Amino acid sequence: MEIISEFIKLTVPALLVLLLAFFMIRSLLKSNRDHLALFLEQIKHEQQKFAHEKKLNAQKMILPVKLQAYERLVLFLERIQPSGLVTRLMDVSLSARQFQALLIRTVREEFEHNLSQQLYISPVAWQLVKAAREEVVQAVNLAGSGLDNNANAAALAQLIITTRVKMIDEAIARLKEEIGEFA
Repeated sequence: MEIISEFIKLTVPALLVLLLAFFMIRSLLKSNRDHLALFLEQIKHEQQKFAHEKKLNAQKMILPVKLQAYERLVLFLERIQPSGLVTRLMDVSLSARQFQALLIRTVREEFEHNLSQQLYISPVAWQLVKAAREEVVQAVNLAGSGLDNNANAAALAQLIITTRVKMIDEAIARLKEEIGEFA
């Protein structure tokens, strides 16, 4: 019996200390876990805030470049309008074939000069710009194919000057529509 009472005297305090230590450690771990969860939530919120600010800053920086791209493409489309193209490049010393080649080369060079603008506009708008360029080239070639080999630049100019390329108007309308989305 004495062994049992000695055992109880030793074990009961040890069990009490063990239980007290268990609950303290459990409480501490729960508190740390709550603090860690709160800390992780704050980090996640800060990361989202940083990503949003980064996106806003990028948009502020790229918006002027995008607007400039739209402006350049509208200018390109206006410059390749057949009536303006003929008026700007008219050289009476050229034959119709030479003038035709000059017109087509000019359209292609101006297009190549503006190739990088496709990065800043929608794929639909870019396809319309390309289609407008092709329609102008076709209109020039069609007008040139109806002339004989002895025709001069003035004869070709007369055929082209009244041509209005519908696709240019559609492309400009689309570009204006997209610019309106920024406002």
